[in-house]
Amino acid sequence: MIQGSQGAEVRNVGDEYFFNWFGNATVNPQQAVIDGVVPNASFIKQKVLTNLIVQPAGYFSLRNVNIGYNFSKRQLSRLGLDNLRVYASGQNLIYKTSDKYFGFNPEFIDTPDPRKYGEQRAGTPLFRTMSVGVNLNF
Repeated sequence: MIQGSQGAEVRNVGDEYFFNWFGNATVNPQQAVIDGVVPNASFIKQKVLTNLIVQPAGYFSLRNVNIGYNFSKRQLSRLGLDNLRVYASGQNLIYKTSDKYFGFNPEFIDTPDPRKYGEQRAGTPLFRTMSVGVNLNF
């Protein structure tokens, strides 16, 4: 299955979250870097009332691919098998977002609250899964 979206935008408040959590008067931003919480101090910036955190949420994805092959009875008779099938499947094999999107997943909705629709705190990563298998009957 191929899936995508074009033209959507999200208010990616991931940086804002880190500012509010670590950048207040009680915590030194440099200490957050030293502790390994953020990669560098520029990550912690106040962006509360700005459109700088509005990012394009378009994406293209290859969600599911399944492929398999059933061997013919003629091929299997020499091996003493009744049935042989080999298969492979994959999920999220391709997931391409805009170069200007800095979260994990533009589809992620942080809250169902209609007042905050389109807002996310960086999202949740999508996992790529691949599997292969063999079914055989004697």
